[in-house]
Formats: sequence, structure tokens, C-alpha cells
Amino acid sequence: MGRRRNRRLDRHQHARHRPGSSPQQRAGNGIRCKNAPLGWLAEDGVPIETSTDSQKFKAMQGSATIKTKITSLERNFQVQALEENLQVTSLYWANGKPEAVAADETLMDIPNTMKTLNCWAILSFVDGEYWKIYVFPSVDITDRGTLDHKNSDLSIYQMTADIRKAGWMITNNPSYQEGMTESEKADFSAADDGKSILEG
Repeated sequence: MGRRRNRRLDRHQHARHRPGSSPQQRAGNGIRCKNAPLGWLAEDGVPIETSTDSQKFKAMQGSATIKTKITSLERNFQVQALEENLQVTSLYWANGKPEAVAADETLMDIPNTMKTLNCWAILSFVDGEYWKIYVFPSVDITDRGTLDHKNSDLSIYQMTADIRKAGWMITNNPSYQEGMTESEKADFSAADDGKSILEG
């Protein structure tokens, strides 16, 4: 009963976030702190990195390693936003609310201190007919890259997001269900009427 409830809860939480054509082509991938998309992203995509530290335990006889234990785990991803909009610049500068100073002019402060911004993130990727979506309910915006202003290149807002809590991956790739029994597939269909968790 609990498993069915969790599946339905996930569907309601993320129903409005559907897969895009690609991280470069769909505005809406990336980080959201105020329920707003970042817009266009650079063609390098969104690399997700995993870093671990481990400790090896050796036996007295022959100093052979008998066990390896992972002692720490860190995951992060980078985004390179190409659009200069309120959502992007607010994440990059970690500043306050903009202020209208004239009919067509806006003032935004650039603070001399930087705070960690905690957000949630949805990343969607498409490979042919298959798509996958990563959902991270808690990420911290930490490092920022160099912001260039050149006539020969785009200004890119590069930011690193450290993943703080467990997330989910959702996909329509059928290979992920190859190891499931028919009863497990039937249980899911019965719980959600066969609908995708992305359907509202």
C-alpha cells in the first residue's frame, strides 16, 4: 500500500515537468529556485559528476585487501546558461530582488559576499525515442565560472550545483523493466491506471 502511495505522490509532484527535446533545445531544464526555467543551455550539456573516498582494510596475512568501504560520496552537476534573465543572474550573483528605477531601467545589486543558494532541479535528456529525467529535490549552488563579455563569444553563466539529497531518475527506456516480473508490472499498472507519472 505504501509503495503505491509513493508512486502516486511522485506523479502529482512532478506532473507538470515533461521531457524536453534536449538540454540545449528545451527551455526548462536546469535549476529552479523560484519555479522558473533557466532557458537555453550551452551545447556541452549538463555533466553529472560522482566523487567518492574509500578506505581499504587489509589482512595481517600477506597484507591483502579484504574489504573496501566507501567513506564519503559527493555528486554535483554543472550548467552553462546562455540566456541573461532574472532567474539566471539571481543564481549567479546570489543577490536580492531587482528594483525598477525607471520605466525601462532595472537596478540589481551585486553583493560583496556570496551565500549558498538551496534549490531543486529537474534535468531532462532525450536520445531518439527514449527520454530520461533526473529530479533532485535539494541542490546547493556553489561555484561560479568566469563571466566573459566578448564580441566574439557568448556570455556564459556557469554554475555548479552540489546534490544534497537523494533524487530520482524517470525514463521510458524499456530495458529498465526487463528484470521485473509480470506481477510487478501489473501492480504498477493497477496502482496508477497505467499512466505515466508525468501525466497530470
